[in-house]
Amino acid sequence: MKNLSNDILEKNVILNGNIARGLIKISIPLIATSLFSIFYSLIDSYFVSKFIGDKAVSGVAGAIFAIMFGAALMNLTSVGAQSLVAQSVGRKDLESVQKYSRIAVRASLTLGLIYSIIILFFSDVFLSLIGIKDTEIFSYSNNYLKVSLIAYPFWYSLSTMSSIVNGTGKTKIPFLINSFGLSLNIILDYIFIVVFDFGVEGISAATVISQMASSVIIFVYIKSQKDLFYGFIIFKKDKFSMLIDIFKIGAPSFINRILFTSISMAIASKISELNEIALGVQRIGIGFEAFSWNISLGVSNALATYVGQNYGAKKYDRIKKSYSYALSFIIMLGSLISIIFIFFGENLYSLYYDNPETIILGKDYIKILGYSQIFMCMEILTVGGFNGLGRTLPPSIVSFVFTFMRIPGAYLLSEIIGLDGVWWSISMSSVFKGVILVAYFLYTLKLVTNDYYSSSEIVSEAL
Repeated sequence: MKNLSNDILEKNVILNGNIARGLIKISIPLIATSLFSIFYSLIDSYFVSKFIGDKAVSGVAGAIFAIMFGAALMNLTSVGAQSLVAQSVGRKDLESVQKYSRIAVRASLTLGLIYSIIILFFSDVFLSLIGIKDTEIFSYSNNYLKVSLIAYPFWYSLSTMSSIVNGTGKTKIPFLINSFGLSLNIILDYIFIVVFDFGVEGISAATVISQMASSVIIFVYIKSQKDLFYGFIIFKKDKFSMLIDIFKIGAPSFINRILFTSISMAIASKISELNEIALGVQRIGIGFEAFSWNISLGVSNALATYVGQNYGAKKYDRIKKSYSYALSFIIMLGSLISIIFIFFGENLYSLYYDNPETIILGKDYIKILGYSQIFMCMEILTVGGFNGLGRTLPPSIVSFVFTFMRIPGAYLLSEIIGLDGVWWSISMSSVFKGVILVAYFLYTLKLVTNDYYSSSEIVSEAL
């Protein structure tokens, strides 16, 4: 069985052949998953705004911050699992692939259950920290969260198992499974909101059911892959040190996401103080902005797998070239999104709002964020490169420092130019993060590869 499994691994590794073609092959399913996710998010927001109301949009936006905390905790297992599985595949170490996989899934289920309990007892605390004063908006947020807590163990395990399979290079499988889940979610949104008028609880319930279904399907898939995941038994004793390995890589990302969400909550508190409807405007805008960061995240995850496997195999030249190709694509993507946001923001918000004042708020928000899209895409991509190397601390530090600067920036600029000052503080921090992270990653590559190539060579190839 071991020899057969190593044959299977040989077919999965991304160590030979055309680099650009190989990167595209594993990127396309991840990008497609991201695009489908964006489509779902926009449809979800459409159902809420058109069939429940503007305040419901703000209510769901408020609940999202508590869910973001959950996503941060999920990174403890998903980020480490993908990095370690990819590196193990590169070394052709089948035993480590199997062990890291089952340990990560076991940990994700436990963490998901813990967070469900936290939401059950402390949802009011989360929402009070945002500063929502409107009782109707607060009620929408709280009701959404109370239903969503059922999903966390399934959501965590789904994300971790998707990361594991992505780490092996089989990115098409998570795409198909997650696309099924998102399709089911959209159908259930329509049934629960339009047909049965269940309100925001129906939106949340649709997400719960779709995530449960998707997590069961991907688990069955992994169990069926006897050659690659032979011995995949969740409740099996393994070395505790391997769990620590996973957490060491995932911890910086987890801490960074916690801090990012905390900072976002502080910003949201300032936004609600200035204009509570602007919370909903930002929520819709994040859906538009998702075209940038979700596609970038897809390429970033593909790069993490590519870098991880080639790093494990010590094929450093392929790391350099894959990053150059990915960076050039990301720069083109960010440029296109920037043009759309800067010149067509009013058209985008007109799809969701009828109130002219709300549309103008949205236009101003998306235009200001449009100036930073290239840099945000560069940041997200480069995080994937760091994840592939297993060095998740540097991007977390850079992200925290400049994301934290949004708070004083938002409070200072809002005193001068009002709500737009908050948007400018967010946009400018993304510019700094993008530039610094790319420079730092190029420096890190020179260190880990013993000056194998020059940083200027990578930049020139990307441009």
